[in-house]
Amino acid sequence: MLRSEALALSVPVRDMVRLERRSGRRSAFWTGAGWGASIGGISGLGVGLILIKPAVCTDPVRHLCGKAGAGVVGGLTGALGGALLGGILGAVLGRDRWQPVCLEAMRLNSASSSRGPVLILACRSF
Repeated sequence: MLRSEALALSVPVRDMVRLERRSGRRSAFWTGAGWGASIGGISGLGVGLILIKPAVCTDPVRHLCGKAGAGVVGGLTGALGGALLGGILGAVLGRDRWQPVCLEAMRLNSASSSRGPVLILACRSF
């Protein structure tokens, strides 16, 4: 990506392999939520197994008894919190959206001038 201070850079069209232009930003909520849930779930599982003391079990089915129950509770809590935080970060930071530019049409429409080749854009990508 060229910044405004690098606009004096010249690259011959014949040397280009691929050219893309930035066409805005899009949300990355679900990507961030997925990463956050994964990292939060693994961290929460570890915290649950190490730090949470198992409660005295009064549940007749005994689903959440002992260390395993503490790990499950820690993992689920971490996954939910991580998904929320990761989703918010993904939505705020976003992701660039790129569109390809037709190089073949640019090569065909290059004209010569006294200062060298001039690039005439005659192609539009959607």
